[in-house]
Amino acid sequence: MDTGKPFAIPARFVVLDVIGTVLLATGLLKVVAGIDWLPPQLLFEGYGFAFIVGGAILMVPLIAHVVVHAISRSGQSVNP
Repeated sequence: MDTGKPFAIPARFVVLDVIGTVLLATGLLKVVAGIDWLPPQLLFEGYGFAFIVGGAILMVPLIAHVVVHAISRSGQSVNP
């Protein structure tokens, strides 16, 4: 195993992941438990599913970054 430079996650990916997690959790609360914790002025019809999809999409860049880094550390070639 290479003990060189430690793996660093860019802050922009962490911010996107946190926002995505909050959106995903909010959507799941609405769809699964019927809980609305946001003010009614911010809600729209079907926002639960939209928040789930939007949150999942915002979480993809961090996952992709980690996977590409892991593959490149293993010595295989990858085209990001």
